[in-house]
Formats: sequence, C-alpha cells, structure tokens
Amino acid sequence: AEDIETAQKLIDKLKDGSKKSELQDKLNAVVKLVELKAAKEEAIETINALPKIEGEKQGFINRVNEASKVEDVNKVLEEAKKLSQEIMTEEEKLNKTKNEAITSIDSTNMPDLTNEEREGFENKIKSAETIDAVKAIVTEAQNKNDKNKNAKEKLAEKKTQAKATINSLPNIEKEKAGFISEIENAKDLASIESVVQR
Repeated sequence: AEDIETAQKLIDKLKDGSKKSELQDKLNAVVKLVELKAAKEEAIETINALPKIEGEKQGFINRVNEASKVEDVNKVLEEAKKLSQEIMTEEEKLNKTKNEAITSIDSTNMPDLTNEEREGFENKIKSAETIDAVKAIVTEAQNKNDKNKNAKEKLAEKKTQAKATINSLPNIEKEKAGFISEIENAKDLASIESVVQR
C-alpha cells in the first residue's frame, strides 16, 4: 500500500501527459490486482470458516481463485454464505420437527403405544434425516396407536361378552369367579375364547 502511494505521488509530479497517462494505467492495473488478491484471501478465509458446507468449500475456493474481478469474488462468497445459512436453517427446521414429533408420540398424545413401540419410534425420529421422513414416522406411530386402541377396545368388548356368557351358564356357580378372573386377566382374544370354551 505504501509503495502504491509513493508511485502515485511520483506519477502526479510528472509533466509529460502521455507518459503520465501510461504510468497511471499501469498503476491502476497493479492496484486492481492487489485489491483482487486481498479480496480472494479474505473470501477464502471466510469460506473456510463457514459451517455446514465442508463438501462444497473446495469448489467455492477454486471459483474464488479463478475469479478475475473483485465483483466475481464477492458473488462466490455470497453464494457460499447463502448455502451455509440455508443448510443451517434446514437443520434447525429438522430439529424442531423432530422435537415436535417426539412430543406428538408421547404417552399423553398416543396412549395406546407400548413403551417399547414408543421408544422405537423415538429412535427412528432421532435418526431421521429429512422432515418428510419424520412426518412418515409420526404417521406410522399414529397408525400403530390406532391399531392398538382398536385391539384394546375389541378385547374389552370380548371380555364383557365372555363374562356375560359365563354368568348366564347354570350349574357353574363355584367356578364362575375363577373363570371371570381369568377373563379379566386375559391379554388376547384367544385366551378369552379358551376360558369360554371350557
């Protein structure tokens, strides 16, 4: 920078107009090269510091090094910054969606999932890489919750019917309490049916 200022002062002192113009053009070219070099160094430093674009950094740096104007360097730098910001924004959206999804499958919102099922869905959500994948997992969890709810309702209905059947049978007064207890403790339809068939 000092050398450029010194050169400019010397050019300003010249009397010969054509020589002065020729030297001024050369000095202006040198100034542009110095500015370009400084812009490239600054852009490369900034690009290297940007998060989330590790795979693309070298491509941006190559484009900066190939640029012949400061404006081109600045365009590449802005593209790199924009990409970094977009990726960070997408990651923030994905993390927010994951947190909302985990809340949506908790025991309050989906009470008919077993703890094992819920844990499995939570692990799937945590490892999902896209918002669409997270949404699909929540839909899968909702479907499983609904299926479990329907199965519980059918089991409860079958228990009510089985108890009514047992209570209507004559000559088994002593066994009724035991049969009804077995029906109450049954975990599936087949267990209920086996009690009724006895």
